[in-house]
Amino acid sequence: MITTKNNIYLAPLDNVNCASFRLLCKECGAGLVSTPMINTKSFIRERENFYWYKNEQPLLAQFIGSEPDEFKECVQELDNCDVIDLNAGCPSDDQIKAGNGAALLKDLPLMKRIIKTMVKYSPVPVSVKIRKGWEEDDCIKIGLLIEAAGAEFITLHPRTKFEGYGTPADWSAVKKLKKSVKIPVIASGDLLTPENVKECFDKTECDAVMIGRAAINNPFIFRDSEDYLKTNELVKHSKIERINLIKRFIELYHKYEKRYDLAELRNHCAWLVKEFKGARKLRDNIGRCKTEEEILKII
Repeated sequence: MITTKNNIYLAPLDNVNCASFRLLCKECGAGLVSTPMINTKSFIRERENFYWYKNEQPLLAQFIGSEPDEFKECVQELDNCDVIDLNAGCPSDDQIKAGNGAALLKDLPLMKRIIKTMVKYSPVPVSVKIRKGWEEDDCIKIGLLIEAAGAEFITLHPRTKFEGYGTPADWSAVKKLKKSVKIPVIASGDLLTPENVKECFDKTECDAVMIGRAAINNPFIFRDSEDYLKTNELVKHSKIERINLIKRFIELYHKYEKRYDLAELRNHCAWLVKEFKGARKLRDNIGRCKTEEEILKII
């Protein structure tokens, strides 16, 4: 597994993980940051629309698709990231219909061919993110196949394709997988607070965690979790700290995004006010802003 400053990572988040958000999470203590999932067909067709920066590293670039030759074309020259990840867990109907994401859990021979292709042609380590199974818990069988195909670590979101957030993440599956394979296992799912992160490490003995939806509203969670693991004490952030976090995101957005998108900027600012009193009204007001200056005035 690659070397990182800590083992608390930002998960791939579709329509969230723009470069400025990745850099914000890194500044807030994430040991590794991830691109959103990148469709292999889109990458081949519009490569210039996908970009990341050296100062984001360690960086995981995640790809989703179902054609081994497309993965070959995508990965063989990607030496400006640290890990290339196969998404074998996305449960969305559109991806499943295309044979992508969690659909690979039903076609393990195809998954194995894709992983072997990625390992053969990638200049950096390959990893795989999975759910614990399609309808049932098959994570050991899937994990052993991934290990045999040459991947260097596995990220497990311990729900089946059909289990949503209403079903608690099954951390016992992470522990079971960790005991069954020799490669590192990263846990994902229900990591909403520093206490959750500590509980997950304690219960699963995983090698790292990947935080997803909690980071959208609260990038502080990375450093807060790292501190909590050391001190068992929670950090409370002031209103000024949270305002400065939003201002910093806007600074990063101007510096690193190749295409200015006010709607994207509004979304992130609205997400980041969650901890403020009257957050719902704030979000509504931000959503109606027609300029960045209006957003800053409201905040």
